Amino acid sequence: MNIHKNNKGATLMELIIAVVIAGIVLLMIMTFVNSASNSFKLANEEVNIQIEAQTIINQLSNLAMEAMDMESHTDLTGNKRFIFKYAVDDYYVIVIDEEELYQIKASSLEDAKENPYNKEDHFLAEYVYQLDIEKTSNDDAVVIDLTLSFGSDRENMIKTVKFRNHN
Repeated sequence: MNIHKNNKGATLMELIIAVVIAGIVLLMIMTFVNSASNSFKLANEEVNIQIEAQTIINQLSNLAMEAMDMESHTDLTGNKRFIFKYAVDDYYVIVIDEEELYQIKASSLEDAKENPYNKEDHFLAEYVYQLDIEKTSNDDAVVIDLTLSFGSDRENMIKTVKFRNHN
């Protein structure tokens, strides 16, 4: 039995083919990882905006639930204000300024309508695309319509909240 051993090794052409095949496999793996990373990022942003919307609607619901009444007002700067009356000299105000919400405590209706606020001390939420709070036809509840926007994601929530302390 005569066995011939070929000790020449790999040719340059074989090495080039092996490197090209390895490059194609690595490119496919990198494309898959990049796609999975982008999908995760988008899903994470969507979940975060949903959580933020739920948190804000809960805060606004709690504020409205304990109020006696609510009215809306546009201040001198053009910002929409939602004024919740708690007692004779006790008001909470939600101000929408660009895409941010602020909460202010006021001791009179006049202060509630025009009181300036510190953005750092009164900050409530961001990414607010739209906020509407309207009283129902029988004036014993409010409908909160909130839309948040972050990137291409939008989350809309609508909730009706009945006043506990309505007159």
